[in-house]
Amino acid sequence: MPAAGIQFDYAQYEGQGHVLEPFVGRSGWLTLSRFSVEALDQAEDHLIFSAFADSGERLDDDLARRMLGLPARWGLRQTPLPEMEGQLTGDTQDRRSAMCAEHVRQLEGESPFHNLMEVK
Repeated sequence: MPAAGIQFDYAQYEGQGHVLEPFVGRSGWLTLSRFSVEALDQAEDHLIFSAFADSGERLDDDLARRMLGLPARWGLRQTPLPEMEGQLTGDTQDRRSAMCAEHVRQLEGESPFHNLMEVK
């Protein structure tokens, strides 16, 4: 999906005095992707937020989620610089890998044979 510009309107937000206030007037990049993990006939869907201010500061998931709750309007289509696109992609891949590893740990803990298994 192509990148789109979004301008968040914090002034129209009723919850001012909020954790997002330090980001007013700043810009950056946010991606949202859905990641599904399937095992043992069970599926789990996860939303992965990856957000960086133009300064390179990474925003945690909670801040990114809260940003999407702000009033906003569409802007011009924009394309991130290659280094920012690399940061977003790398962050998303790292988080997918961490989710997979956690899912494996959970499955091993649920197995009646988890004490007998050796994972290499």
